[in-house]
Amino acid sequence: LTLAMWASCQRQWEKCRPILKKFLPLLGTHLNMTSSQNDTSLELVVDGEQLSRKSKYVCAPNGAAGLGYLTDHFKSYHGWHPDDYKMALNTGRGGQMYQFRNWMVDNVYEEKRDERKISKAPYRIIISNFSSDKGPRTVSFNHLATNIRYRLGHKYKLDIKEVVLHTMSIKEQVQLTADAAIFISMCGGGAVTSMFLPKGASLLLYYTAAGHGRHPNTPARLDWDLLNNIGYIRVHWLPKPRQMFLKPIVGQNENGNDDLDFVLNLLDHELDIISHFDDYK
Repeated sequence: LTLAMWASCQRQWEKCRPILKKFLPLLGTHLNMTSSQNDTSLELVVDGEQLSRKSKYVCAPNGAAGLGYLTDHFKSYHGWHPDDYKMALNTGRGGQMYQFRNWMVDNVYEEKRDERKISKAPYRIIISNFSSDKGPRTVSFNHLATNIRYRLGHKYKLDIKEVVLHTMSIKEQVQLTADAAIFISMCGGGAVTSMFLPKGASLLLYYTAAGHGRHPNTPARLDWDLLNNIGYIRVHWLPKPRQMFLKPIVGQNENGNDDLDFVLNLLDHELDIISHFDDYK
């Protein structure tokens, strides 16, 4: 390319480098084995004389392939505007996404593996805290794990992981998520780790119902087009409560927290479905 593309690694390499270093293992390669800086073509030179090209192809022993979409939400604006939900790019692409997910997981593990059946206890629930640093999406779910154990721990054997994903390597994130039954997070870029959930898992995404920042009056169901059409997991969108489960339940939810009561009932429903997967084979 004569001119570097906007927001490309050619323009902002120092910002791009740590991102590539973190995510290239998903594509089966590493930064020191990869070049993304040049558009290369083969020119034949014999005795100092440049000859015409015999081929438009350049051969290499290895290459890396990505998902290949220009954008994960086409012409829409992430999910900020009402018009963003009138057209979807990813409808019917769940199968492609699942194949891509499996390929990336195999790359991280560096071998094919037999996935653990999520219908077997213990059921891993991932609670992703501080998945965003953007204003009202900077959320810790506080006592949610305590509440889940109190309400559902006697009914299901649970393995609850409270994590801050940006402090973990991509390999650690994939290994944590690939066998999980349920993933809970605020929506946004930090929730994309949920695409490594196994088939049949459940994703609970909270969004800011009133919006924020440049879009204060519309719900922000960010990356709705991608995650709502991902196909192999069940996705639930929940408005962020004004108070994020600040206290543990006492007795039979005598605090009267309807938001908390709802999410616990939803988790009970999802765990019941997951625990009975093998009944339908």
